[in-house]
Amino acid sequence: MKTGDNDLIKKINFGIILDTIREAGAISRIEISRRTGLSRSTCSAICESMLSQNLITETGKSISSGGRKPILLELNIHAGIVIGLKLMEGEIIGAVVNLGGEVLLKKQTQVPRRLEPEIYIEDLKQFIHELINTSQTVLMTNHVDPMNVLGIGVGMSGRIDSTNGILLESSILEWKYIQIGNILEEHFGIPVYLENDVNTFAIGEKFFGIGKPYSNYLCITIGEGIGLGIVLQGNLYRGHHHGAGEFGHIKIAYGEDAPVCSCGKKGCLEAFASDNAIVGYVHKKDGRDPSIIEVTESAEKGDPVCLEAFALAGRYLGAGISTLINLFDPEALIIGGERAGAAHLFMDGMKEVIAENTVYELAKDIDIHVLKPDTDHWVRGVATLAIKEFFSKPGV
Repeated sequence: MKTGDNDLIKKINFGIILDTIREAGAISRIEISRRTGLSRSTCSAICESMLSQNLITETGKSISSGGRKPILLELNIHAGIVIGLKLMEGEIIGAVVNLGGEVLLKKQTQVPRRLEPEIYIEDLKQFIHELINTSQTVLMTNHVDPMNVLGIGVGMSGRIDSTNGILLESSILEWKYIQIGNILEEHFGIPVYLENDVNTFAIGEKFFGIGKPYSNYLCITIGEGIGLGIVLQGNLYRGHHHGAGEFGHIKIAYGEDAPVCSCGKKGCLEAFASDNAIVGYVHKKDGRDPSIIEVTESAEKGDPVCLEAFALAGRYLGAGISTLINLFDPEALIIGGERAGAAHLFMDGMKEVIAENTVYELAKDIDIHVLKPDTDHWVRGVATLAIKEFFSKPGV
């Protein structure tokens, strides 16, 4: 066997053992060997290497069935940090996250809309420098080496070539073929991972959130747009052209009178159930021109037109989601996004239509989780791009 082959095997085993420790929380060397199928000597040697690098720590002893009690090992979540970034039209959100998925510091900044990508990226570089610099005190307080930045995760809307770190196209930012990953890697000298923002949400929930116990689930985001992250057999499904999950653009209406979607086509789900659709319904009904926040607040107070707008959006969502359930037969749905906080205004109609339109009672035992609208879900998910690469285990 060649030396290169040996090195690759060692790297793979290292990643498998480190991720096993992460998942277990606290585990003995013997149990690591049992779970991974690797020999005890291999596990012991790799664990000693991890201890010397301060990646793991020894923590107490487990119950013994006889003889000496085995020492437990656990991940040192303070061994390094990753940077998570969410790029949006007009705003950048960033966070410093430890290896346990804890958000140690969060920062955001406004940027002018319709910026050329070159100018936006220069602003982004400056923002990342400021994020790292302002995090020094916080990190030292948490016993984290502020210089040990293991990677940067970047999430944004659009079609992403995550393998090569390229934004292929984004209708919201109006950019095409921007090599963001390479630009940031060259500037900062650390690995950069780029992914569609809804996919980062799905990845984060698998590593640190509600998705942990599930192998098959769908993450649906509702707000200005409608997005979908697909996890099948524990793996994120991206599609052949990096475009899987364009749930908001499935066609649910035909004809000349079908509403026009943000993508330019007619009859998309997004044109019936997004923020713009809800606001548009109210405007069409009584001439008001409110914001989505105003519509939500009025619905909370019992405004019948605003309640109708949310209820109708919920029914359209239910029609779309029932199609997803018929296609993927998931264990769970995880609903997030800006409008998740108003879920109680549309969930009844959504669930009713789902029940009416799924076959073989596929929706009967499905778990539906609604997350509070919190940017921590997004930035933690984006940071997970870098964290999962650090653990180097095949999967999501």
